[in-house]
Amino acid sequence: MLKISTKGRYALRITLYLALNSGEQPVRVKDIARRQEISDKYLKQIISILSQVGYVKSIRDIFYIKKTSEYTVGMILRLIERYLSPVACLENDVNMCSRQMLQT
Repeated sequence: MLKISTKGRYALRITLYLALNSGEQPVRVKDIARRQEISDKYLKQIISILSQVGYVKSIRDIFYIKKTSEYTVGMILRLIERYLSPVACLENDVNMCSRQMLQT
């Protein structure tokens, strides 16, 4: 089972909101925060990460989203979560993990 943090869930909600609502029009931080019930400060932290890799473009608290066909949910989660392994030992050396699921 994959566990996604609050930050990861919020990143997906923010990205989806922007994808559905931005189009050619910019979206303001306060609008996203209010609609998604996320604090402005926390939202800005997540948007900062998304904008560093180019998924979102920001200009003075106004956001535009990159074409959504250019990235996936997995890409967003890997960016935010860093590791998506169900157990810690799978993060580094898969072959040495005693909790690795055996495939038959």
